[in-house]
Amino acid sequence: MKRVIGVSLIVFGILAEVGAIVNIIIGEADLPLDLVMLFISPLMTIVPGYFLIKNSTKTKIQNDKHQIKIQEEIEKIKKGSLPEVDTDILLKRSEICHYEQPATRLGQSTRTSYVGGYSGGSFRIAKGISIRTGSGTRTPITHHVTDFYNGRLLITNERILFMQPQKPFEMPLKKVSALQPYQNAIGLQNGSTYYKIQVKEPEYVYTIIKYCIKRYAA
Repeated sequence: MKRVIGVSLIVFGILAEVGAIVNIIIGEADLPLDLVMLFISPLMTIVPGYFLIKNSTKTKIQNDKHQIKIQEEIEKIKKGSLPEVDTDILLKRSEICHYEQPATRLGQSTRTSYVGGYSGGSFRIAKGISIRTGSGTRTPITHHVTDFYNGRLLITNERILFMQPQKPFEMPLKKVSALQPYQNAIGLQNGSTYYKIQVKEPEYVYTIIKYCIKRYAA
């Protein structure tokens, strides 16, 4: 997106420059305005456009390097080399932590609102006393809402933990009945219970869980 904006700014600036130069050459220039355009346009459009493109290119290079590194780590895991990380979470004596990063648990809830109201009129029959006539109807509308619970995801040689005050969970590796990768999340199933967790590198997390299950829970 930054690259597109940068290119647009540069094109606009060049067109403004060319227009100002042409006007001066053919003698139809509004000299104060065209001179201002001639000198100000590069500062307002071309220079910012150049830096936007430069930053966009730098970001892309960094992202590409990061993805290459992630793919290299995934290949190491597939060859049997699971990462080991230090954690401040108190684990069992025999546990090894293979992954710990911020994550978000997604949940679904339903909320009901009402539309409609009262139709009719009211008649005052005495001071402070009124009688209403007519009828009122309110229609319930149910909304399905996605709830977000930010926490930390840990994967050890024994279990998967999601640390969060409201919606924590713990799942032994042997209890994982299904594992599903998504574009920005992973899905875990334990019997009839399903968890969807947003993580930064879904493929990497998916691979760690898959090979932890293969090594420790097969």
